[in-house]
Amino acid sequence: MKNFLFSIFVVISFSSYSSATINDIKLFYLFQEVLFKKIEGNQIPSQVLKKASARYSGYSLNEVFVNENNEYKLVLKKNDKIINVYYKDTGDFIKEEAK
Repeated sequence: MKNFLFSIFVVISFSSYSSATINDIKLFYLFQEVLFKKIEGNQIPSQVLKKASARYSGYSLNEVFVNENNEYKLVLKKNDKIINVYYKDTGDFIKEEAK
C-alpha cells in the first residue's frame, strides 16, 4: 500500500510540475517585450500615416518606431497629452496607450 500511495504522489507531483513549467513558458512568450527601433517620420508607410492622420487629427507626431514584425509605434502629442499608438504596416490599428 505504501508503494501504491508513493506512486500516486510521484505522478501527481510530476504532472503539476510539468504543467507549471508549460504555463511559465507560455507566460514568457506572452509578456516578452518586442523591441522597437527609432526611425524617421518619412519612413512611415502611407497606409499607416493616412489612418493615423484621420483618427488623430490635431495631434503632432513626436517620434516613430518600428519593430521586427513591421508594427509601428507613433508617439503623438496634443497640448499636454502624449499617447502611443500602434499600427500594422498595412494601416490596421492595434492599440492606443496613454503615456
